[in-house]
Amino acid sequence: MKSILIWDYDHDTLETDKQIIYWRNYSGSNVDCVIIPDFLEQYSNEIRELYLAWVYEFGNKKYKNQSISEFLSIQGGFSLWWMSLLVEKCNFSKSPKINDACKLLAFNKWASNSEFSEIQYCGTNNELSECIEFWCRQRKVSFKREKSISTIKSGTFLNRVYNELPYFYQAIIWLIYYITDRWKLRGIGVTNWKNSDAKLTFVSYFVNINSVDLAQKKYGSNYWNDLVGVLSASGKSSNWLHIYMPNTLITNTKKAKEIIGIFNSEKNKIQNHVFLESFLSLKIIFNVVKDWFVLRSKAAELETVLSNSKDDVLNLWPLFKNDWYCSFIGKTSISNFWHFHLFAQAIKCLPKQEKGIYLQENIDWEFAFVYVWKIAGHGDLIGFPHSTIRFWDLRYFFDKRLFNSNSDLPTPNIIAVNGLISKNCLLESGFPSEMLIDVEALRYNYLYSKIISIGKKVNKLKLANESIIPLLIVGDIELETNLILINILSRLPPQILNKFIIQFKPHPLCPISQKDLMGLPIEISTLNLSELLDHSEIVFAGSTTSAALEAYIFEIPVITLLLSNALNLSPLRKMNDGVYFIRNSHEFEKALLAAINIKIQRKEQNIFYIDPLMPRWKKLLDF
Repeated sequence: MKSILIWDYDHDTLETDKQIIYWRNYSGSNVDCVIIPDFLEQYSNEIRELYLAWVYEFGNKKYKNQSISEFLSIQGGFSLWWMSLLVEKCNFSKSPKINDACKLLAFNKWASNSEFSEIQYCGTNNELSECIEFWCRQRKVSFKREKSISTIKSGTFLNRVYNELPYFYQAIIWLIYYITDRWKLRGIGVTNWKNSDAKLTFVSYFVNINSVDLAQKKYGSNYWNDLVGVLSASGKSSNWLHIYMPNTLITNTKKAKEIIGIFNSEKNKIQNHVFLESFLSLKIIFNVVKDWFVLRSKAAELETVLSNSKDDVLNLWPLFKNDWYCSFIGKTSISNFWHFHLFAQAIKCLPKQEKGIYLQENIDWEFAFVYVWKIAGHGDLIGFPHSTIRFWDLRYFFDKRLFNSNSDLPTPNIIAVNGLISKNCLLESGFPSEMLIDVEALRYNYLYSKIISIGKKVNKLKLANESIIPLLIVGDIELETNLILINILSRLPPQILNKFIIQFKPHPLCPISQKDLMGLPIEISTLNLSELLDHSEIVFAGSTTSAALEAYIFEIPVITLLLSNALNLSPLRKMNDGVYFIRNSHEFEKALLAAINIKIQRKEQNIFYIDPLMPRWKKLLDF
């Protein structure tokens, strides 16, 4: 029987007589091999369902005649399980080991039709190595591991030190920092909130604030766009509960406090604005710490049950130990209690509401908010996925068994979907059709003129030197990805690089500095994406950004970087006609030269529901 070599490095293998399994994206010349990311894509629907089933069954493991989900319940029956990293499934940022779990499921499927006597793992991923070794023991296959090549850990020195601390100390440091930083937001807007006549409440991030509206001393958001103005013009009062996050426009809580004061001025009296941290108090801090200690003891009880997987051929626990500890002992755990108690206080003192709307990404705080909203007896709650829903963005998908009537998964009454692609994604994954209601895509309504002109000639802004090609780099939410984009660009030959004038549009939550640009002639731009796309000829982006879809609608060639160890999270997955996926500088150069010469005339795509008059939103919100 043959031997298998699992290769988990970016560089190519040395010569070997073993069959090679490439664990990462591979673009070399070895044809007698198995490329796991390609195999995974071939069976993507099946693998995704298997992973979602694993999460469901993990939460339903039994302990003391209760499921894990039930055992982790706190006051009123709400389970902290729903706020855990395992349920959130953020495979591009918080929980990258999910990618390895999906690859293991793909490998297990491939291996079920193969016979071999030995597996050798070559890589630095200790948790993955442990999973493969367990699989080999269950299958009575010999396992060995090549001595791994050490890797340099990313992040600043302080971040690396922090991440090496025990989970307990990470949580305490996080809590002290947040109390110190957010304390100055305490009490802002609370009186008006408690006495509000409005019957409509929005929960949103204090990010993507429209700078033009801010200059006019009024609230505007790039998440909600024209809906804010339509509400004001109709005289419909509204409450706004903001989650503060530092960003390029509002860098600290002092600035945030000043801006929300402007939004709450007499001029804007039909809107009530508060921060979630406006409801911070000593009592809440006490309850957070008290509940956290109770949860820590429960989590410690469960560890033996979770690590015991003798009946499983495939044991994924080693990949998720860190997520478990972080969710129920570490900083995520204490952050979840922070959100739970603050939302409970905010919603409890809010006069009865007819409708609530929140930006839905299915991350930790949302499940606490949904629960306390419904317990408080308010009206219909509407989740609004404001951007795109992508196949491998697992946050949006659940095992179909969670949609039965006995499930205690906190879900909104309605999901407002902004386009046919997103709607079909949710329906195909098992969401009940009665939950879904069509609304206009608020972030993309500005694309109306572009969509009706698809197939027609659209004049773009001209440069003084028309031989120079405008190239736009769209920044990612992760700094590491941005640095890879820039590094790939730096490897272009000078004769090609000089053909372009390059702009970099940072993600609002991930600023980039001049020193990160490696001395390249790149302009960091703060213009709106729509303005930049108007005079861009090619777009280069990471795979997680939905801005790639906007460029696609603008009929611009899009080059997307696929990280070697990640899944294809692009909204352009499965699309072609001027869409290029690259993994290295060689492929980037090839795609760039192809994009220069391509003539794109895309057919009309029913991607988003677009209508400047917003009839769907008006019907949903009764105005």
